[in-house]
This record gives sequence, structure tokens and C-alpha cells, in this order.
Amino acid sequence: MTCRGAEDPALSHRRNAVRGILRLPSLAVGLLMLAAEPAWAHLMPAQQGTLHILGNAVFAVFSLPLSALRGVDDNGDGHLSATELLAHEPVIRDEVSRRIRITDGTRAGQLEFLQVTAEPDERDSASTAGSSHFVVLMKSRFDAPPALVRMESDFWGAAASERELSIKATRGTEAEVAVLTPRRESHSFFQSRSQVAAGYVADQLFSRVDLWFVATAIVVFGAGWQIRRRDAARISAMASPPQC
Repeated sequence: MTCRGAEDPALSHRRNAVRGILRLPSLAVGLLMLAAEPAWAHLMPAQQGTLHILGNAVFAVFSLPLSALRGVDDNGDGHLSATELLAHEPVIRDEVSRRIRITDGTRAGQLEFLQVTAEPDERDSASTAGSSHFVVLMKSRFDAPPALVRMESDFWGAAASERELSIKATRGTEAEVAVLTPRRESHSFFQSRSQVAAGYVADQLFSRVDLWFVATAIVVFGAGWQIRRRDAARISAMASPPQC
């Protein structure tokens, strides 16, 4: 028979802490990973974002341009300061929740968490220059694990470099990257092959219809121009005095 000595209190405390963490639901852990570290703002380059699908939830991080907002940059310097963020955070949150939509196909989820941060563009933590981009942390929950994650955004800035948003979505071992632009403001991630093929056919059809309209407009405009030229020549001939 072996006797066991008293356990070191510090070791016991650490073991209990680990057990407590392991008991946390996976979704809560994911939220803490997103929200607890301000370094996320430095780790997310401008005009980029991520979607992480975990169970019934989608965790999102985006770096968005300040110039896409109105009435927030009080001093007009093109940067969002801590003071401006504090004053306008409710407006920014409302704009983000309205202009960035994450759905499961056509089904909307419930937005459970939205946080806005603005780290200085300079790496100096004492800088007060502000940020030309701000970072958004979001969590949306669905009734069931989303099968077709769709993202839509019209958050475009004034500069040409602020009119593209690169998004990487991950779900387990799956990963997909898409680029949103003002001409293509939405994308559905993790589509089946048949859905991808149907979308390609639709895109080709609409592009051909657009080309047909352009070609038709050119023909009609050209025909009208030729008619106007003939009419002008006829009127000019009628107005000219007869030659003796």
C-alpha cells in the first residue's frame, strides 16, 4: 500500500484552471480568441478579412476603410482616433451590422457579438495619429451549422486600393478565398460543384446579355446618326438657292 503526500497547492490550482478551460464551450473559446487580443488589429492587413465557421457560429474579422463612413472623421485627417471611435462607436457598429451581411444561403443568423477597434497605423503604441482602417470582430449564430456561408458587403472606401476586400473562409479542413468588389459584392463559400457550375452559367449568361445590350445600343445609335446625317443633307439641299 502506497501513501500519497499532500499535493502542491500551486500545482492543484493550475490543474483546476486547465480543467475549467476545457469545460468551456468551443464557441465561447473562439469568441475569447477573437476579442481578447488587441494584436488582432495588427495581424489583419487592410482590406482583408477572415470567416471561421465553428459549429453553428461564424466568427469574422475584417479590416475596413474609414473613408467608407460619413460623419465619423471629425477633424478630417483621414484617420480614426481613439476619441472619434469613442464618440461614434454606436454609429460605426450600426453601419457595419447593416452593410456587412453573413447568411446561410438566404437565412440570416443572429448577430451575437460586434466589436470595433482602431489601432494606430504606426506601430508606436503611444501614437495618437489614429488609423485609416478599423478592425471589426463579429460573431453570428445560426439554428444549425451553416452549409452555404454567404457574405455580402458594400463597404468601399474612396481610394482604389480600398475597393477590394479579400476574404478567407475556413470550416474544419476546408478553406476558400474570395475577393469582393463593387462589381461583385457577394460570394457564397463552400458551394457544391453543381452550385459552382450553375453560378458560372448565370454569370456567363448575364455577361452575354450585357454585351448584347451594348452592341444593340451601338447599332441603334449608329443608325440614328446616319439618319440624322441624311436628314441634315436633305434640309441643306432644300435651303440652298437653285443654281442657274
